[in-house]
Amino acid sequence: MFLHCVAHNKAEVKVPWTKFRQHANSLFLFRIVVDLIALVAFGLPCLFAVFSIFAIISGPPYVGPVLGIVMIVLVFFVLAIAFWLVKRFTTDFVMPIMFLRSTSCTTAWRQFLTLLSANKARFALYALFRIVIGIAIGAIIFAVVLGTCCCALCIFAIPYIGTVAFLPVLVFVRSYSLCYFRQFGPEFDVFSPSP
Repeated sequence: MFLHCVAHNKAEVKVPWTKFRQHANSLFLFRIVVDLIALVAFGLPCLFAVFSIFAIISGPPYVGPVLGIVMIVLVFFVLAIAFWLVKRFTTDFVMPIMFLRSTSCTTAWRQFLTLLSANKARFALYALFRIVIGIAIGAIIFAVVLGTCCCALCIFAIPYIGTVAFLPVLVFVRSYSLCYFRQFGPEFDVFSPSP
């Protein structure tokens, strides 16, 4: 719904709710599967870390458990990046493909992967710049909260008012990915009028 409203510069609920119901269900199921895979992928190293910590505490210091914990931290880091990229690319690029071509999430992912394989460096730079944008937005919000002696935090915590206060930031972030995506051709431009 939010993608529809940003792309068409409208504030509609009923039209996109009915029009994109199947797309939303497909996206919801995809996200549940990704989250379950992430739970398993992060849970197994956690169990190994707990056993390694018990081995270090209960016995004389061994190099094996310490190296195991170091390896687990590295695995966590790699897994965190991988799952962040999947979620980021799903929101920023797969959803617009679903929106434009009326496909399911997995079909849109297959179409996006062909584009990603041909433009790995460009999408890597995009991901890095999204991190920079996130840090800048976080710093601005933190400065506003500190500048108002945490009064802004109380306002941001109110559900509707907080969403309205953050709406320019949310529209900017959504529009940024859509504007970046349309540089790959008119078939990826959600801002063009629909036929």
